Amino acid sequence: MPYRDNEKNKACKQRFNQSEAGKEYKRKWYLENAYKSKSSHLLKKYKITMNDYIGLLERQNGVCAICKETCKSGRYLAVDHCHETGKIRGLLCLECNRGIGALKDSVSLLECAINYLVSHGG
Repeated sequence: MPYRDNEKNKACKQRFNQSEAGKEYKRKWYLENAYKSKSSHLLKKYKITMNDYIGLLERQNGVCAICKETCKSGRYLAVDHCHETGKIRGLLCLECNRGIGALKDSVSLLECAINYLVSHGG
């Protein structure tokens, strides 16, 4: 018989994580372990190492593949990938990543958006 009840532990952990103390703990931990956290995320989600990410970043001269600027939020550039194949296309700032995501990664929708802007003097 296990020493602790897993359901009680889960509930306790959820309450702590939602508390101000829990949020502060997570924020502090992340600041102290940002590199470790990012590295783990890259490996789990995209199957690339932090060295692979840094290589992509260097090939893009440290800027977004679309707008050619650094991420204004100060965060890491997002890994842009094809949702069907999983193939990594490049690194994007938050705004560009959201923009192509809002257009469902669709070339035809993007062309429609361009045409709309051009026809309205944008």
